[in-house]
Amino acid sequence: MSQDNSWVKIEAAVDPAGSQVIYFDESKDSAFSVPFSGGVPQALPLSRSDVAVYDWASDGKALLVIQYPHSAAVRHFSIQAANLETRQVVPLVRDPDHDVFEPHFSPDARWVTFTDADNGESRVFVVPFRWTAVPKSEWQTITTDTSWNDKPRFSADGRSVLFTSNRDGYRCIWVQRLTPDMHPAGDPVPVFHSHSPQLSIGNGPVSDQGMSVGKGWLVFDQTELKGNIWMLEPPAQGAAK
Repeated sequence: MSQDNSWVKIEAAVDPAGSQVIYFDESKDSAFSVPFSGGVPQALPLSRSDVAVYDWASDGKALLVIQYPHSAAVRHFSIQAANLETRQVVPLVRDPDHDVFEPHFSPDARWVTFTDADNGESRVFVVPFRWTAVPKSEWQTITTDTSWNDKPRFSADGRSVLFTSNRDGYRCIWVQRLTPDMHPAGDPVPVFHSHSPQLSIGNGPVSDQGMSVGKGWLVFDQTELKGNIWMLEPPAQGAAK
């Protein structure tokens, strides 16, 4: 995408139409967008040291990014929204006592799901998307248990949230059905159990995992652990060394 190959381009994100890509240029500590058809990369008001891109709205106008803690006054990760038309970045979700992660849009870009993590527990929430901060009074709780719930993603029709959870003792994939106003409808239902000690979602670090949801498909990673046992026949007594 760039004539300059002397620096690493990282954290690429493709827009919903599949027409352009956003990436971070380490040499400039900034984000750029460029069409797949070619052209001059356009700088975005995002610094690699401050944020990481997580999702791109279906209308192509907004990005969800994670703001890193960068001062004594800001001690936790927060979620911000970047307006690709005005080039403005505004706060969206912040918890002064906890870290918030994994923000993702609903298919119609009207809602955002994310996790709020604290002391070994992580819950999934949904909030309405707008260009102002959403107070905690508007956070809709999707998971109420004390498990580690992670990687929330809306289903392709926007009527459910899929997520990983260790609620049954293993890290598996579950789905929570939703009402039109984003309240839980019934209890979470398992989608994929990953209980094998050899090949499992739980064998890899949580921070390295991801999940993507499409129409009729689900993509995720599992880590396979393998080991070999070798036997060495000892030399016969008196044999030359």
